[in-house]
Amino acid sequence: MYPLLKQAVIAAAILLATSPLAAQTATLPQLAAEKLCACIGEVPQPDSVANRLQRCLPQALTKAAIQQGGLEAIGTVEGMKGALLKTQELATASCPPVRNAYVVQRTEHSYASSNIAAAQKAYDAGTALLEKQQYQQALPLFLKALKLDRKFVKAHDHAAICYRQLQDFKKAADYYAKSLAIFPEDDLALLNMAVVQNRLEKPDEARGYFEKLRYFHPYNPEGYFGAGKMALVASDFPAALDNLFQAHRLYTQQESPYLADSNKLISLLYGAMKENNQLDLFRNRAQQYNFEIKE
Repeated sequence: MYPLLKQAVIAAAILLATSPLAAQTATLPQLAAEKLCACIGEVPQPDSVANRLQRCLPQALTKAAIQQGGLEAIGTVEGMKGALLKTQELATASCPPVRNAYVVQRTEHSYASSNIAAAQKAYDAGTALLEKQQYQQALPLFLKALKLDRKFVKAHDHAAICYRQLQDFKKAADYYAKSLAIFPEDDLALLNMAVVQNRLEKPDEARGYFEKLRYFHPYNPEGYFGAGKMALVASDFPAALDNLFQAHRLYTQQESPYLADSNKLISLLYGAMKENNQLDLFRNRAQQYNFEIKE
């Protein structure tokens, strides 16, 4: 059992032992997932994500069980474990704050330094060269690190960066794929894999990686921006609207220097939709996102 889940089982058992019953209102995992989403909150706090998950998951299950009035389903450790897993699964799929919290937690684990000293030493030496844009010299050091530690995510990513800068996009894609096989939520690998697939003239694959980035990292505007750009190229105007307006909203909230790029792409979308007599759709969606149009 994962440490966080084990702690959640113990915490839920303690809470249930001291709680009164209430009327049933919904299925337990669905109700618990809703309460977990509310507990995590809308604003991500990466520095306290482990504590929030450890606190919120058992609390959500306990409150849902009390509201439902069916404690028999979680009266055993196995029953409680199953309910916690299902709650986590539902909340991760439906609630961006929860999904973001779990991804942040996995990032801290998966993007750690290597436990093999020689691999870390080679990686550090390669990174020093990478920062000087000496990609040809840095690449063998990252490959050496990976020979010693095949699950070293950061070394996979940096090897891919070198291949990309050396214009070997197929090799870059291979190493980003290896990184994502270990850590599927890796934002660096997802973003750059999308760019590489586009350079390989595979727009559908590129769009798919941007959409994965958007899903796993709901507060990162790059996924929305990339998916919106690819949708615009494909003349998929409804998807382009939703993605680009959401990217613009996040860029604005984060006071990003890329806000100008967002405005430019939205202007291009406006022009394309005007040519296709779809400005009513543009105006309607702009109003939904509180985006001011200057016509």
